[in-house]
Amino acid sequence: MTEFVKADRLAEVKVSEIVVMSEAARQRQAAGHDVINLGIGEPDFDTPDHANDAAIAAINDHDTHYPPIAGKPALRAAIAALYDGRGGTLRRPEHVLVSSGSKYTLLNAMLASVNPGDEVIMLAPFWTSYADIVRLCGGIPVIVATDGTRQFQPDLDQIAAAMTPRTRWLMINSPNNPSGAILSADALRGIGDLIKSHPQAMLLSDEIYEHIVYSGQFVSVADALPDIADRTLIVSGVSKSYAMTGWRLGYGVGATPLIAAMTAVQAQGTSGTTTIAQAAALAAITGDQSVLATHKDIFQQRRDLVCRHIRAMNGLTTDTPEGAFYVFASWQNCQGWKTADGQILHHDMDFCQFILSKANVVVIPGSSFAMSGYIRISYASSTDDLEKAMTRIADAVASLQPA
Repeated sequence: MTEFVKADRLAEVKVSEIVVMSEAARQRQAAGHDVINLGIGEPDFDTPDHANDAAIAAINDHDTHYPPIAGKPALRAAIAALYDGRGGTLRRPEHVLVSSGSKYTLLNAMLASVNPGDEVIMLAPFWTSYADIVRLCGGIPVIVATDGTRQFQPDLDQIAAAMTPRTRWLMINSPNNPSGAILSADALRGIGDLIKSHPQAMLLSDEIYEHIVYSGQFVSVADALPDIADRTLIVSGVSKSYAMTGWRLGYGVGATPLIAAMTAVQAQGTSGTTTIAQAAALAAITGDQSVLATHKDIFQQRRDLVCRHIRAMNGLTTDTPEGAFYVFASWQNCQGWKTADGQILHHDMDFCQFILSKANVVVIPGSSFAMSGYIRISYASSTDDLEKAMTRIADAVASLQPA
């Protein structure tokens, strides 16, 4: 039998540490252990009833045929209306592409715009798929670290130093996965000035957590940077805010030439997003929005619970996240400590595997997000599970001995 040889484009795409931890957790569960998974970025809420009802109605109305490739007109119009007039910028349905999840929106954008050797700047910590998507498209991820001691705010001088004539995109994510950090209007304006100084560069703003903000007001690039709207792509969707991860529906909002190019890519991929999910998303976006405040209040209570537990542990530290539903805690103070059986914890994966084996809790290594020395804890789980998991983690950390 001839051995399968995978494509060269996959050479740098590795199995993520998130997958490694998930598989290890499954093995422990299969062995009978009570594992609590705090590694998943998925709300534990149910999809709002009015969104479910709209999907059922679409089925009963036989709205089950091929969709328009860029999305159904009513949904594109509703999404455009969310951004229309903000910063004085007009947004129309032709500025919107509906895709099968925000990840697919990102892939569409990179396939539509990135040539081999083009550079894409991303601010660490960042969601693990960013770099792999860029690599799959022949681009080169250029990583600029933020400062954990400054609540992961970017250094504009470092970004400027990283920009070259090959810079095609600068990717930002606010509220941020994994840190929960939020970019201020001043930071966004500074980033906008950098884009202006590089005419070949564009700005991609991942705003999927925009409705999960605990203090102050979320600032979208739609509001802060209207003067570069023609060089900006906003990526969002219904997964996180409306607890609709399984519906697989995201969208991009940008200039018509970019959206047209992304649509051409999507035509050769999914050929469009399922009509049933589009009906549900339209109902979610245009229907009763009280669910957003309800979810946010619950997430905030859970965030405070997790932060309180972490601050009581010797060796772990954290700031209070401003948004999203993750705590990105530093374990650097206990790096090099020993477990009861003599293992020295050198790396993020060492620490996470120790927590899994000792506490039966899944947390994700910061190195998965291009920032070692941290762990990501998702608090998109029930309060009971969080209380139990954090108590277990505290007991496990207390068993460590300084080297």
